[in-house]
Amino acid sequence: MKDFAYIDGKHLTRFSKPLFSDNDLPYRTFGLASLETADESCTLRFDLEHVPEEAIETACTLLAEHRGPVKLHLFKQGWFTERFENSVMAIDRVEQAIALKNVAIPGCFMSLRKTPEQIPGLFSAIKNNPCHASHLLTFASTDHERGFPLVSVGAHSLMADIMGPEWVARGDFDLGPNATADRTVTRAYHDVLDTMDAYYDEALVRLMPSDPEPNWMRYHRLIWPVRRADGEIQLANLCVKLDHGLDYLLGPIQ
Repeated sequence: MKDFAYIDGKHLTRFSKPLFSDNDLPYRTFGLASLETADESCTLRFDLEHVPEEAIETACTLLAEHRGPVKLHLFKQGWFTERFENSVMAIDRVEQAIALKNVAIPGCFMSLRKTPEQIPGLFSAIKNNPCHASHLLTFASTDHERGFPLVSVGAHSLMADIMGPEWVARGDFDLGPNATADRTVTRAYHDVLDTMDAYYDEALVRLMPSDPEPNWMRYHRLIWPVRRADGEIQLANLCVKLDHGLDYLLGPIQ
């Protein structure tokens, strides 16, 4: 049986279903936290910049009563989503996140390069097997005015999962110049062209940043050069989503 509660400071009001279909209104306009419980699992949602500390304390007290898994939705210039095996880990994360309350996240994209030795075996297997092309994106590298235009999207790629099969089927992959020419995003592409070696990193990106309800996504990315039969160099891109968005900023919960 589901139970839904809005937390306003120390006060909690329970309902059989959510009162709002819009995330912005309860969390950023009213500064509420919400707690949804279903059997032994629960979901906590709040806007870090607007929720009062008393509401966080109340929410953590309620969380401590649960023994099952916890999902945390936290808004900080976009929604972060994390899943934890138990309430102790979730409460630890909430307490860590409070430190971000007055800290601005720079930009919409951040990445941390990894060493070649850290490339997972799965990534290497996909990279070296043409049969797995459906998991890849391919970028052109010769159109300097438009940065690195996207020329193909694999049906099982992370972008296909985000944008949907209808978008992939249309075959129009023009994301605009800002998406493929932004130096913070394409720095890795330039590195691959300069060295002709694979580039592996961990990235955090804010999806649809102009949307009033954007989402942060954390993923691993492997980029490598591919030479076509006509001699043109293209860039293959493999991305795998990770569940824990705030790990990038705060570190993993042990």
